[in-house]
Amino acid sequence: TKYKIAVRTVLSMFGQGTCLRLTLADIEQAGLEKSINEVISTLGVTPKDTDLLIDYQILDQSTPKFKLISGKIPYLTEWRNFIIASGAFPEDLSKLQKNQKHVLQRSDWITWKNQTIRDVSLRRMPTYSDYTIQHAMYRRHAGRLRYSASIRYTAEDSWIIMRGEDVFNRAGPGFKQYPDWAILLCDLPEYC
Repeated sequence: TKYKIAVRTVLSMFGQGTCLRLTLADIEQAGLEKSINEVISTLGVTPKDTDLLIDYQILDQSTPKFKLISGKIPYLTEWRNFIIASGAFPEDLSKLQKNQKHVLQRSDWITWKNQTIRDVSLRRMPTYSDYTIQHAMYRRHAGRLRYSASIRYTAEDSWIIMRGEDVFNRAGPGFKQYPDWAILLCDLPEYC
């Protein structure tokens, strides 16, 4: 396809290698190794030139363990980097009470630590990756976006959410909430 030809051209110009992203659905497809071989052959790269990113997208209790997924990956020890990405940040903050501090568990990070650092039987330790303070699945919005003056802060094993009010509420404090939330955040023990 034109896209693959364009990618191959850029790869040959800059020689930095590529990243191959696979979702869990991709890994469950029959003929995974054949599909991977076709892609890397078309791009003119090898696993040693390629970062393999396994994208769990939204991490929940039903997602398979890293060890199980790792066992299905061809060339596991040959990839330049082996990365597992996942997200656990909520889709939006609407379920959180306004004008309060909230602490949400970073279950994606905690899961990664539990399944990698504590399991020495993994054939290869994956690099951690996440969707930061965003939901893993992008959702388009129609019309003007309404949002609260909120600060999202990542601590060791949790997110600290300082949730304010709608910034466009004419009777409310508007954008002036941000500095106040920032001052409160800086006084928290989680602030680093």
